[in-house]
Amino acid sequence: MTHRQYIDDEGGHIMKRLYIAKAILLSMLVSACSEQNSIEDILLTEAAEMGATTSYISKEDVIIGKELYLVSNNVRVRSSADLSSKDNILGKFIKGDKVKVLGEPEGIMVQVELLDIQAKLKTSENYYVAYKYLTEATVSRGPDWAANPTELSDIFMVQNIATEKLRVYKKSCESGICKHKMIFEADFVSGEDAMNEDGKGSTRSVVGHFRVSSWIKFYMDQYRRYPSWYDPNYPALPEPGAGVTDWLSNDDILPGYGTYRGAFGWYTAKVGPDAHMQWTHGTYGWGADGNKFIEETRGFWANLFADPRSHGCSRVSNEHIAFIRELLPIGSSVIKIYAREAYADPNLSNYTGSEKGEFDYILTKNGVRRDGQKAGRDTVLKAGTPSHQYLEEGTLHYKRIPEANVFLSGRSGKDSGWNGNVYGLKHEDMKGVFLVDEGRILKYAHPTHHEKIGRGGFRNIEFPNDFIAASNTAYSLPKCPRRYLPSAGGGTRRPGSGSAIKNRQAGRCAPQLDSEGRYSEK
Repeated sequence: MTHRQYIDDEGGHIMKRLYIAKAILLSMLVSACSEQNSIEDILLTEAAEMGATTSYISKEDVIIGKELYLVSNNVRVRSSADLSSKDNILGKFIKGDKVKVLGEPEGIMVQVELLDIQAKLKTSENYYVAYKYLTEATVSRGPDWAANPTELSDIFMVQNIATEKLRVYKKSCESGICKHKMIFEADFVSGEDAMNEDGKGSTRSVVGHFRVSSWIKFYMDQYRRYPSWYDPNYPALPEPGAGVTDWLSNDDILPGYGTYRGAFGWYTAKVGPDAHMQWTHGTYGWGADGNKFIEETRGFWANLFADPRSHGCSRVSNEHIAFIRELLPIGSSVIKIYAREAYADPNLSNYTGSEKGEFDYILTKNGVRRDGQKAGRDTVLKAGTPSHQYLEEGTLHYKRIPEANVFLSGRSGKDSGWNGNVYGLKHEDMKGVFLVDEGRILKYAHPTHHEKIGRGGFRNIEFPNDFIAASNTAYSLPKCPRRYLPSAGGGTRRPGSGSAIKNRQAGRCAPQLDSEGRYSEK
């Protein structure tokens, strides 16, 4: 009996159960960012959250007298090996600081002598650090990823959680006037509109101003519930075009741990400070699968049975995350907002040529669970990487012309299954707009007064100066679809409804703003 015959014999109830089962699988698919507080949070400051998935040195190699280097910024230094206390915290190491081992490991901690350090620490007789963040290889200190947060990086990313649109811009300022140019835009999946299972905090994406603190290729979460997309020791990958169940059904990847392979996709960008462990990363599937796993997550049928969005992370297709990795180095600005969208120039005169751009890529095996090789075709060929290290070759056709999305008030935006207002806020909750063609905000403020919107990032610098448009900047809202315009009966029609909604504002597109950037009926 075929699968199709089984459905026909049993009728619609079987079909419904199959949809429910698939929705449950999708909920598992996108819960990969639900990393709870663990030993990593004790070791690292909230500003870094850069916990390593695996140790950089084995316990056996932590030998008295050996000189080692810190592999990460913001690893806490303590006066004792006691992890339960906050009174023994002396400060935090800087990447590249050099120490010497003084004793045998005590659990995960080891006593060290300070040799060549830039970190500013409290004076103490003893210094302890987690040995997993030490390495024998010399570590370059590199640039400070959190430096100069008052200005945008040359290339920066804006994620509008409301519309689930991710956009990357090239900074462009002349004579103190900034009109940034969008490089591309893409769909992403934001955090689920729900509370954590333990009732402490929510799974919704937070807003804020961040910087990329690290990149990890083929990332795996600290609990090993979501094995890497690729590892040479894993079984063969599912074929391109495979369904969700093919990526979730292999129980031989890491026996005793998770079986949901590849939830973080090809690359993961960790950000800070205070990012709530919400990263930007890829997803299941191959580049050839395009947006398949993003669209399935956001489709109407999936949201009918469950809300299978992520647990706070921003998830994009693997082709797009490879392009982002090529464009955004460590230290790049990442700004997450919950905003209505508009145009500074509805004619988009700064955008000419083809609507689509092309990014040629070669995904390689090089660099599992570390800052591995980028996927840009030119980058790979220039490096001389042999073809037997290739995993996939392809071309991303990305959208290079910005398009503002309509904001629908309340449940209309949330229930549509598409962009607009994923957490169902109302017009009166919002202030200002995001100018999609210039990559700037106009009279905007985070709606953090609303219980659904949390904030992270730099606390003392809400936005870079060159991200804010002058208050007298003209703007145009996107055209409201006819089906959401007020009806003759004084209400608003929604798709599939035969009568006007009693609440005159329900489902309406974003109205004009008053002088303060607030909702206005005029």
